[in-house]
Amino acid sequence: MALNSEILTKFVKYSRTFRDDALDAVKLQVQTLEDDVDSLTTLVEDIDSDIDNAFFTEQVTLTGTTPVTINISETTGAHMIMVTSETLEKAPSAIFVAT
Repeated sequence: MALNSEILTKFVKYSRTFRDDALDAVKLQVQTLEDDVDSLTTLVEDIDSDIDNAFFTEQVTLTGTTPVTINISETTGAHMIMVTSETLEKAPSAIFVAT
């Protein structure tokens, strides 16, 4: 009987070790998944922020004796209006308007 008791004790100990190792592996997988979800959430927030801060540009061309192009760019909190003309010698003028 002592031999059977010893074998049973070793089997129970092995089973508990196996169970603990399996539980640790599952915990590690869950933590990895949580980290992946956090990373994806951060990525989505960054993309949303990039979209919010992206330039919205509209171009209007006025024709006449001096053709003028007006570019209106919009970002979060400000508009930039740039006036350019092919016939003007100086650099384009830019006006920033806070909104």
